[in-house]
Amino acid sequence: MSGPEWDLHKVKRMRKRLLIQSNLIFILMLGLFVTYLLNKDYSTLSLLIIFSVLFWVISGNELFKLVKGKTFGTKEAKYVYAFEKDRIGEKQWEQRTWAGFIIVTIVSVVFTVSIFLVDLHSFRIDSIGDLLPFLGVWVGTNIGQIIRMNNL
Repeated sequence: MSGPEWDLHKVKRMRKRLLIQSNLIFILMLGLFVTYLLNKDYSTLSLLIIFSVLFWVISGNELFKLVKGKTFGTKEAKYVYAFEKDRIGEKQWEQRTWAGFIIVTIVSVVFTVSIFLVDLHSFRIDSIGDLLPFLGVWVGTNIGQIIRMNNL
């Protein structure tokens, strides 16, 4: 470690808090999906717009991290990001952040383009099975974060 001495117990505690925060965001997104499934008054367009904006905000945060070396967010997020940056090194951190930025930006572009190009009247999300990819991402994210917490 080239920077300050890190309290690993504190880092684990902060990562647990971040896991809770990300799960709250996933629950909010799940609530949007379920609301959409139960109320057919909402259009697929409104759901795509909401998620497109969400992904653009995440992409902007990643770009801000690259340009300024800081991040928006809670104290927990800032502490964990500083720890990760110090632990893996500046170059590796920058490569991972660029990769994250590129992936989220591609997803943002796909959502935005699909708003304009996909025939949304024929595209319906109308069964619980349509939530399986979302639930898979949620479970995978939790498993990844728990593994990273245990590897400290």
